[in-house]
Amino acid sequence: MHEAGRQLSWKQPIVSGGNSSLVPYLFDGSLPRGVSQIRVGEAILLGTIPPASVPHPALRQDTAVLRAPLIEVKTWLASAGMGAGAGLGAGAGAEAPTHNLFGRVKPLAPGIHRLGVVAMGHQDTQVDDLRPLDPGVRIIGASSDHLVVEFSDEIPAAIEAGTVLSFRPGYAALLQAATSPYVKVRKKADLRQTRSHARGRAAVDRVRVALVFAAQEGGCGGASLGGATVDPTSRAIAAALSEEQSRCYEVLPVPLDPLNAGQMLLEFAPDVIFNNFRGSKQFTQAQGAAWLEAVSAEIAARLGKPIPIVGSSAHTHFLALNKFTAKQIMQAHGLPVPRGFLVFSTRPAPVLPPDLDYPLIVKPVAEGSSRGIDEQSVVHSAGELQAQLHRLLSEFGPPALVEQYVPGREFTVGVMGNPPRALPVVEIAFPRGARGQGHAPVSWYSHAIKAGDAVPTLCPAPISAELARRLADLAVGAFKALGCLDFARVDIRVDEGGRPYVLELNSLPGLRPGYSDFPKAAAVAGFSFADLIDYLIELALARSQPLARAVGHPDA
Repeated sequence: MHEAGRQLSWKQPIVSGGNSSLVPYLFDGSLPRGVSQIRVGEAILLGTIPPASVPHPALRQDTAVLRAPLIEVKTWLASAGMGAGAGLGAGAGAEAPTHNLFGRVKPLAPGIHRLGVVAMGHQDTQVDDLRPLDPGVRIIGASSDHLVVEFSDEIPAAIEAGTVLSFRPGYAALLQAATSPYVKVRKKADLRQTRSHARGRAAVDRVRVALVFAAQEGGCGGASLGGATVDPTSRAIAAALSEEQSRCYEVLPVPLDPLNAGQMLLEFAPDVIFNNFRGSKQFTQAQGAAWLEAVSAEIAARLGKPIPIVGSSAHTHFLALNKFTAKQIMQAHGLPVPRGFLVFSTRPAPVLPPDLDYPLIVKPVAEGSSRGIDEQSVVHSAGELQAQLHRLLSEFGPPALVEQYVPGREFTVGVMGNPPRALPVVEIAFPRGARGQGHAPVSWYSHAIKAGDAVPTLCPAPISAELARRLADLAVGAFKALGCLDFARVDIRVDEGGRPYVLELNSLPGLRPGYSDFPKAAAVAGFSFADLIDYLIELALARSQPLARAVGHPDA
């Protein structure tokens, strides 16, 4: 190529080296010099390398999913030599006919089989190039607009019309599906790998969502929702579920009043509970979650159906809200955390362990939203430590947490999904000279700074890809260590030497659009606020559905 260019005195700015088959050469550095372009389709879309479509370890193989709902499920009696045939609707026990409309058909052994008809066929995609993602599902054949699958014994007997099945397309199947006028392409962030759908019959049924929140006291700036004064986040969630594209939801606002909320939930008979309760005078956040679990279990027993709750269990909320306990668990799982200890009284004055030295930070052991943290929280001497401990123990009660202060940059990482994935990293960008209420320089997230939204956040954080990966791994590790479900947010400090330390995990992160860090990160990942709320509900519903592999609405 270079010699031809030299002899012809011709310099071409774009030199195409070929297609996705050259991607391995790109990774190992052996791509010929001068090649400035390669045409990648299969590699970037499916993570496989042609011509044999071999998965490449540096690429993702889960970015494309084709999904469609079951429209019929029947028991089938297959005779010797017969395959799955047309006329599945003939009824349970009917023998397979001697003809079929399915083209190439995988034969069925004589006996009884459970078969399903999926709303997808040859006019939608290359059927022979599909792989079912749901274990226990086997493709038998297809007609122009329908696909027939067989279910093994591991598929629950309750599977029914409306359940969405998911398939991994090969390159040929993906190309045809992407150009078929009958297939809707929905662009979502790659976090959406597993969604179950109680909305498989969206045209007939609506998912009943009980939105549980803490009713606000008068004068707190709240507005009315369902007769109760409600916080801005719950209003935004209710509005998102009422948007045009989400009208397959029926929403009931439920203020968590133990005298009335249980009866409201029982009468409403929800399919899912969205827990946005963050504490009140009666209950802490964790106690509210425990009450919800007990009430939902009782209602589920009466109604004969599971009622999942969006978010983590009460057990996880209790663990996460106790910063010291949470750090012990995370440390036991190999995660780096600041060293620290608990103080129950200032008499006698606490003695520092030998592995701790100033500066230290003093904080309540079980408060959220940086409550109890102010400009004096970081202490540099025994006198400052004693004064700060006296203030905290008087205001919040024992114990107080004393731990090593980590100077450096602060980040927060949202985690979402089951299995979990990290959202783009958010940096709490303390500007030089940032000051709190007392006009003292502050480089940590005090309650005043957080409440006043006084420090900007940057998402994605301006950090190297390697550091972003490390922070994501730590956040996911903390999520798993504390047994979180659906979503959480992890705060991490990186010291001046580049060493990260997990500060805490918020098992019920704020969701207020335009304000909270979690929806900001989700937006960068491709989720509108309505998408985010929809997805969190789907994650909870997946715990109560026969199959939980689909990725979206049940239109093929």
